[in-house]
Formats: sequence, structure tokens, C-alpha cells
Amino acid sequence: MNASHKFSFFCRLNPKPHGNPCKEGFMYYNTKSPSLQRLSRRESDWVFYLMRQKGIKNADIVRITGTTSGLVSLVLNGKRSSLRVYSATAKLLGYADIDSLLSDARRRAA
Repeated sequence: MNASHKFSFFCRLNPKPHGNPCKEGFMYYNTKSPSLQRLSRRESDWVFYLMRQKGIKNADIVRITGTTSGLVSLVLNGKRSSLRVYSATAKLLGYADIDSLLSDARRRAA
């Protein structure tokens, strides 16, 4: 197990105790891909804002992805990550891909 895997495993076992580098401001990876980084609270709020503006519900994402409503909720609240959910959300919101949605969310939420 390399260092990044150990860090990721540690963060999942110890989610945000005092003095833990997993606290707010640090990246939460549960995969090797940066595009599957979990959303921060501000990014999540931005995505929900866009969804409200366009009239998109979690049920629409569930219908497209074939996942559960619980998974969609966890992903959009920054607790989990899923390429399938991110891709469907990006397409519904009019973005070309997940990277453009996340970069726009980070830029607007900053």
C-alpha cells in the first residue's frame, strides 16, 4: 500500500478528528482520480443552487444513473464520490463534463 492509499484509508477510518489532516481545507480522495474528489460544502451548495435554478431534482439523476437516491444524496452532499452521478449531474446542468462543472463550482464558491 503506497502513501496516498494509507492516507485515504486513515481518513476514512478517522473522519475529521482534532489534529487530523483530513479536516476541512484538505482534499478528500477516495480514488486516485482528481476528478472524483468529493465536493466541499461550498461546491455542493453551488451545485444545489444550479439544480434549483434549472428545476432538476435528485430523482432525475437517479433515473438517469440507475443508482439509489441515497447514493445521489451522499455524492451531492460531499460524503461520497461517483463518476456516474457526477457525469449525469454535469450533463443535466449543461456542462460538457464533470471537470468543467467542478472547476466552475470551485471558482464560483471561492
